[in-house]
Amino acid sequence: MKIIASKDSLVGALQFAENIITAKTTMSILSNILLETVNNSLRIISTDLEVAIKILINADVKSNGAITLYAKKLTDIVKALPHDDIEMSVNDNNITTIKSKNKEVKAEFKIKGIPKNDYPVLPEIKKEYTFKIAQKNLKDMIRKTIFAVSTEDSRAAINGIKIELKDKKLRLVATDGRRLSFMDNKVDSDIKINDVIVPFKVLNELLKILKDEGMAEISLSENQIYFKVDDIELISRLIDGKFPEYMQVIPQSYEKKVVFFTNKMLNALKRVSLLTSEKRTGKIKFSFKKNSLEVSSSDPEIGEAREDIEIIYEDKEFEIAFSSEYLLDSINAIDSEKFVMGFNNSESASMLKEDGSENFFCLIMPIRIS
Repeated sequence: MKIIASKDSLVGALQFAENIITAKTTMSILSNILLETVNNSLRIISTDLEVAIKILINADVKSNGAITLYAKKLTDIVKALPHDDIEMSVNDNNITTIKSKNKEVKAEFKIKGIPKNDYPVLPEIKKEYTFKIAQKNLKDMIRKTIFAVSTEDSRAAINGIKIELKDKKLRLVATDGRRLSFMDNKVDSDIKINDVIVPFKVLNELLKILKDEGMAEISLSENQIYFKVDDIELISRLIDGKFPEYMQVIPQSYEKKVVFFTNKMLNALKRVSLLTSEKRTGKIKFSFKKNSLEVSSSDPEIGEAREDIEIIYEDKEFEIAFSSEYLLDSINAIDSEKFVMGFNNSESASMLKEDGSENFFCLIMPIRIS
């Protein structure tokens, strides 16, 4: 195999491919990236046997072939070379020579590879259902839900995002049992999808790939999901499990509603949360008065912080407390200048949503004040 490709194309593709590789694996070959020629292109593949990525980049193919190379060293070498075309060639002993076409740099690397035949064969996905969505819309949906995915290994069913499609609406839902994030968006498809849970890892990588223009293709089979974004394909196993009946925990109404100014609230929370005792459970206390909110925190070993901010609220005074991390995650997902929160009492879930939008909301369980 011998190819010439631009450094920028190689670096971008190799970084995406390296992200899929798991640090600890029982199969050493999975630490490698597969490179193979396809017509006048180079295809770059990596997998951890649960998630796989295929990336096609333009290349000047001098001779066809394939090789697998240790991912980290390959990426480091390509990144270290100057910004010019890079030549890669493989000899009969699986030694790959890598060098720049830049005439001022004479560096040359030779690294040992492993034949393609030793690399796992990726299963072909049977596309039982296929639909398309604008990349920007899908990116927004993932960004606004992924932070609520559970990281507890013992609860596999909530270690991903649930995807539903019905009535020409795509819906993404994530929860860790203490918070929930929900968003839907219109798609031009009559397909109906319900019990599909997509792992965090593949959606986190997809988030890095999606752009603000163009379409993304999504296909499903019985236990796999496939995403195609331009010349990049992502394939993943689905999570086998029963997602919580989330509709049952969404309150139908709220006794109190408060309008917040997004940037003012976000900045106040960042400042006050500096003196919470611990990030995840660090308590932020809200004390509401007419058109005014006192945000406060304390750490018994360090001190306390408080800040008054302007809000829109005309009801009775009340107090409630939340995790600083959960609040910041939710508000960071807000794109509007104002957002609304609905409250019933200090023990039931509060709802946070963008001002003027019904497509996205978060539920957050409060923390006991005393």
